[in-house]
Amino acid sequence: MEDRRRPSAESRPLVPGLKPQPIEEFSLAMIDPTGPKGPIVRVRSVDDPNSTREVTATRARQGGAEISPDGRSIVFTSLDDQNQPTLTVCDLKTCSSPKTFPLLGQMGRWIPDNRALAYVDPRTQSDIWVQPLDGGPPRQLTHFPADGQEIWDFDWSADGKRLAVARARMASDIVLFRGLTPK
Repeated sequence: MEDRRRPSAESRPLVPGLKPQPIEEFSLAMIDPTGPKGPIVRVRSVDDPNSTREVTATRARQGGAEISPDGRSIVFTSLDDQNQPTLTVCDLKTCSSPKTFPLLGQMGRWIPDNRALAYVDPRTQSDIWVQPLDGGPPRQLTHFPADGQEIWDFDWSADGKRLAVARARMASDIVLFRGLTPK
């Protein structure tokens, strides 16, 4: 019988040339709003979907959480000392040495090399920007024309070489019908 279990982190490089050193293997990160003192960042195991582990409850807030491509770090929505929304990045095992960044628009997404977070420009919704984790200034990644289309979603290919971007134009109408009778 063929073994259909998920391959281990050692056998499935997420980015060519990058060799992850798995701490634990998790498939899902989440914000659990039911913590005794407020939201908790939790991760769920790949091997046992019933097994979850708390990463941190410090300043977590409802929103999103995502594990880095190398499986060593996590980013999640949080609050700063002034209760303003931020993104927090820390190591997945203990959440030591957390770094915080302003929450710019939607939840940030890891770039394939784990060195930055990408996000949609909240002012225009039309370009993707990258915030380096070393504290450098954000840089614009895409340069779409000002054509009225917004970015609805984006993600990298499994090999980290291509970026897929879903763009669309929002339209709305108000339609008035007269003389209709319900059956």
